[in-house]
Amino acid sequence: MTAYAHLRRAERTLGRPCRIAIDLAGPKLRTGPLEPGPAVVRIRPRRDVYGRVISPARVWLTAEVSPQPPPSPASACLQVPTTWLGRLRAGERVKFTDARNSKREFDVVDVTDHGCWVEATKTAYIVPGTLLCRHHDTGKSDQDEGSVGDLPSVPNAILLKQGDLLILSRDLKPGRPATRDGGGRIQTPALIGCTIPEVFEDVKAGDAIWLDDGKIGGDVEKVEDSRVLVLDHPGSLAGCKAARR
Repeated sequence: MTAYAHLRRAERTLGRPCRIAIDLAGPKLRTGPLEPGPAVVRIRPRRDVYGRVISPARVWLTAEVSPQPPPSPASACLQVPTTWLGRLRAGERVKFTDARNSKREFDVVDVTDHGCWVEATKTAYIVPGTLLCRHHDTGKSDQDEGSVGDLPSVPNAILLKQGDLLILSRDLKPGRPATRDGGGRIQTPALIGCTIPEVFEDVKAGDAIWLDDGKIGGDVEKVEDSRVLVLDHPGSLAGCKAARR
């Protein structure tokens, strides 16, 4: 029974009327979308507090033409060429160089009609196009290589620290995090759009801006024709959905 039905039932029971007042929300000022993050998969084994491997990472290799989901939980799922996958055998090793230019390998532990299970005892970062090379028990490679197919993009986020500059733009082009130099200094400030650009007409330097229902705050440093520059207080824009003055 809804709250409305309960109220009307109480009216009849008590013989007394009760009015219902509803407060309708006004326009919601929200931040815009972000550019997708990089397409990369981190594969890492479970370790104890001393860094020793407790259990290897389990990776499911499936054919890129007709990919199949892993039959049980997997640390990662990689799409590879169908013919290359069909030549893998249990006991073989698959060697590769990951995105950090680190030498890594998988141990082939099970081959099925729908895919292949491999295990890793070292952390690896896989990107589309990573070359995987089969190695036999002798340690020699037969130069049989296959490359990793498409991978989903990692969700992006804007991380802000006290004193960081955030650019709010009038349009809804996908925003992006700040870029930093080798010393960690910001080269290009973070940028994100705004769903109601009309508010830019009322913003002036010195105004306070609050985002995510007041969890993130900043002060307007400068107002330009197409953007507002904000100096931020401590916080993170990850998952931010609303912005309010």
